[in-house]
Amino acid sequence: MSIDLTGINNVNDFYTSHYLATYFEENVREAQARWKAAEEAGGSKSPSSALKGTANLFYKLLPEYERESNSDDQVNAVSEMAAALLEALGYGSANSVEIAVDDDVVYGVFHEECDAQGKPSLWVILANNKDAETDVLGSPALMGQMLSQGHEQLDNETLVNKLFFDVAEPPRFVILVSMTEAVLLDRNKWNEKRCIIFDLKPYSPARKTRRCGPWQRSWRGRAPAPKRAICCSTR
Repeated sequence: MSIDLTGINNVNDFYTSHYLATYFEENVREAQARWKAAEEAGGSKSPSSALKGTANLFYKLLPEYERESNSDDQVNAVSEMAAALLEALGYGSANSVEIAVDDDVVYGVFHEECDAQGKPSLWVILANNKDAETDVLGSPALMGQMLSQGHEQLDNETLVNKLFFDVAEPPRFVILVSMTEAVLLDRNKWNEKRCIIFDLKPYSPARKTRRCGPWQRSWRGRAPAPKRAICCSTR
């Protein structure tokens, strides 16, 4: 039976059609088998099992988030959910850092992962598109994360461009997380605006008894950092 990719949008062929048709399902099943074997051998929970454990928090936070009119409280809900996701994916507690984007903008990144040489490999950025008539990339960057004054309002797409191409040591990957969407971006593919958008709405309470949501399915590929969970491929 083929893998259900409901809620996962392969924008501008982030993954090539050849990879999806030929290798993706096999790679996913191999990864699941390794995780299951490690879990049964007494190791920590597999990413898929850990992500299932975030469901109750999501069911609790989403209605509160959708009712909330205060943007700070909305962002607090996003932050709580993002922290739970990071933990489930094997990244541990959020490790916030301040990034000098350019001479005018200093930005607070929610989480950073570094490679063996200490260089950034992944930045996780919070987003809030509840009141924006657009997706996460088109919505305004969170002003509360802007640690400098006197700059123009940026949307998330412009912010990502700056993080990838204006920073002295950019990461290979950026993940934008809102309450209803998550976006995986690869610096090597971003010139063509290739990305994966995970629509988290199918993970809503109405579907709780029928299927798992896209979080469990989507983070089953290859990791942007050497953690248990794997979410992207270089193909």
